[in-house]
Amino acid sequence: MKEKSVAFPDELMENMKLETVIFSPVSTEIGVAALSESSQSIHILRLYKLIFEEYENTYKPVQELEAFSFQHYDELTDFLEKLPEMSALEMLLVLNQDYTKDQFIN
Repeated sequence: MKEKSVAFPDELMENMKLETVIFSPVSTEIGVAALSESSQSIHILRLYKLIFEEYENTYKPVQELEAFSFQHYDELTDFLEKLPEMSALEMLLVLNQDYTKDQFIN
């Protein structure tokens, strides 16, 4: 399988840690980058939409999709591990706070 390149602007990565990149199983043109940061003992996970730039042969972030906050870093990683397997319905419920992200951990 061909390795995919992702280019992040330096200013985006100044205080962020790249957690993972998830590519769409149905479209080679899009993906999601998960970046984290810590702020006053809160761990923040930010999801960015990636679009493939054919001219540069790389994926680039085009917009922040959502941000989630966690009390503990292991909660962030547990949520992130389950994210690719969440159904669209589960994600909508988390985004609309009908269910907390904690219900999808463990």
